[in-house]
Amino acid sequence: MNIAAHKMGIESTDIQHGGQGPIHLAYCKYWRLPDSGYYEVMPNFFWCWDTFSVAEIEKWTRNPESKLKAFVGGHPWLTFIKEQLNDQAHSELIVLHTLQPLGDLVPESMIKTIIATGQDVKWLLRLHPRTKSRKSELEAVIKEHHLEKYIHPATFSAISLPESLALSRVHLSRWSGSIIEASIMGIPNIILDPIGVTSFQQWIDGGHSYDASSMTPEQTADLIQKLIKKYQ
Repeated sequence: MNIAAHKMGIESTDIQHGGQGPIHLAYCKYWRLPDSGYYEVMPNFFWCWDTFSVAEIEKWTRNPESKLKAFVGGHPWLTFIKEQLNDQAHSELIVLHTLQPLGDLVPESMIKTIIATGQDVKWLLRLHPRTKSRKSELEAVIKEHHLEKYIHPATFSAISLPESLALSRVHLSRWSGSIIEASIMGIPNIILDPIGVTSFQQWIDGGHSYDASSMTPEQTADLIQKLIKKYQ
């Protein structure tokens, strides 16, 4: 579509739909551009959610020969949901964990973390859009490890990611772009994987996201409890 748009003289815009960190192959390190100042497979503009995402793309679009531009367009859907928040949003102690499409659906360390947080905390386990077919597998994991009393009913509802975030006090992820969305919503992040730490180091440096990649389940559970109190 971008090639067709370029050939027809139509400007095109890529709207951010996930993380665009320093190791994302589609959005970083295009240090050498053609004489035209762009590749025809690229859009003219990159609509980004936040300043950190813009900064990553501008590392190479600021080259003198570049004809590409990144800008903060915001995340209208998140803004809309945030404006709808009411007292119900934080009436429960809900922790959101966005599951990833690679590896174990719910790693053993996360099962231990869920149990270590105690029954007062309810977990919303959100399947990645590419793994919705694994719903029965998630149900089996919950049953096998006797996690029913820790799981929030919204785990198996059809609510959107912004709505899930609006209900939650803390968000955990390995490396999902939902880390950025949680930050926009004012929800603190706990990042569980070194890849996520590398991808979202700026968010960690900003003090709203936390590196738990080397923590034990008990340490992660303790951090969750501290963040619930800090951001209540």
